[in-house]
Amino acid sequence: MKSLVKMTAICLSLLSVQVWAEVAAPNASQYFQQKAQALKLADADAALSQKKYEDAQKLLQDLAKAGNKVAQYQLGYLYQNGFGVDKDEQLAMAWYLKAYQQKYAPAAYALGVMYRASATVPASNTQAVMMFKSAADDNYCLAQYMLGEMAATGTGMPKDTTAAKGWYEKAVQQGVVPAQYNLGLLYYAGDGAPKDTTTALKLISQAADSGLPKAQAFLGVIYALGLNGITQDKARAFKYLTLAAKQGVASAQYNLGVMFAKGWGTPVDLTQALQWNNSAVAQSYPRAEYLLGYYTFNGINVAKDAQAGLDWYTKAGEQGLTDAQYAVGTVYHNGDNGIAKDEAKAFEWFQAAAKQGDAKSAYMTGYFFQKGIGVPLDTKQAADWFEKAAMQGNDNAQLLLGTLLSVGDANVPRNDVMAYVWLDLASTSSNNEIRASAIKVRDILSKLLKPDQINQAKQTAQAYFAKYSAKS
Repeated sequence: MKSLVKMTAICLSLLSVQVWAEVAAPNASQYFQQKAQALKLADADAALSQKKYEDAQKLLQDLAKAGNKVAQYQLGYLYQNGFGVDKDEQLAMAWYLKAYQQKYAPAAYALGVMYRASATVPASNTQAVMMFKSAADDNYCLAQYMLGEMAATGTGMPKDTTAAKGWYEKAVQQGVVPAQYNLGLLYYAGDGAPKDTTTALKLISQAADSGLPKAQAFLGVIYALGLNGITQDKARAFKYLTLAAKQGVASAQYNLGVMFAKGWGTPVDLTQALQWNNSAVAQSYPRAEYLLGYYTFNGINVAKDAQAGLDWYTKAGEQGLTDAQYAVGTVYHNGDNGIAKDEAKAFEWFQAAAKQGDAKSAYMTGYFFQKGIGVPLDTKQAADWFEKAAMQGNDNAQLLLGTLLSVGDANVPRNDVMAYVWLDLASTSSNNEIRASAIKVRDILSKLLKPDQINQAKQTAQAYFAKYSAKS
């Protein structure tokens, strides 16, 4: 709620005309009573703007009890945030409800936010949607934006990115900056909107230039890498990442550190690289923790400390970062730099990353099963994991899977045709050793195959190459 106060300005500027228009009364007594309320409300607004919350609360309390919906809403805001009063979200909701019952759109929106995210009010996304729709029907822009987010994620309603696009467009028309960014993402991905990089870039740039940190961070990455047909522009990437990093976006801090380390858009500065990376580490950003582990384990711009490096790898791995999990597995597998070799731990970390789809970890998991390292020998499991890695273009896995299938055993039936297919794929590897081994076994195998088997194997290998070609 608090973080969205500034964005409500556009919506409230439209509502204020409506509120003051309601001052007109059928008789003099009501006119002067409402005129007095309007003056008190103005005094309360002034106190709020000066952060004199206790003074505002006293003025708003009487007005709210007298039924003024704006005062009820503002009083709810004070109680929700603990401004000038003890924080009480239940009481805040009660005042918002009174204003909502008088069809005050900001109160409906505030209730939606409380249902959506409050720590003390039972979460109800369905109720949130109902409240946001009530406010959106009154053209309240932030509610339109929230409905877009909930439709895009399928929260409280069926996922519908086309509907999300419609809500975002309504909010964009009223200047809601986050809606510009989210609508831009839909065009960028071609999800719920035609894929249109030009329109996406325009919308996201508008949001970034309006100061939205996540839009700046996004532009920094796509300009740095030249993604999705966008011309690479490292200077512009550096500019946007700097803006986002200074506003505390952890991913931007990490990426800015990488820019300094690589000298992209700026001269190489390893001190700045480390400082920005450490800023992201302070926010427990896993990729920054992983990179700090790499720096520390290898003594790059910091004192070399293998154990500290392993600790940082582990922190990132525990957050699910597969690169870090693979690194931990590798350290325990190698047992060097003073770290005790521990194959059981190595296997656990490799398998954790493999289960998330990491190809090199799937290969290592298969290798451990094949050799019985840190786990009982199991060629069936080995073949299964090799296949997962092979289908992601891992040339080592393609070689070992082909070799396993060419021999076969009690758990893995021999299959000469598929052995030839995987070996043929491995033969395209850029790794000389893998390529030579694959060619040697494939050529021996080809002498055992019948002509029709050779034709079948070559056709399948050609189809597989398009999908699973080796990525060394």
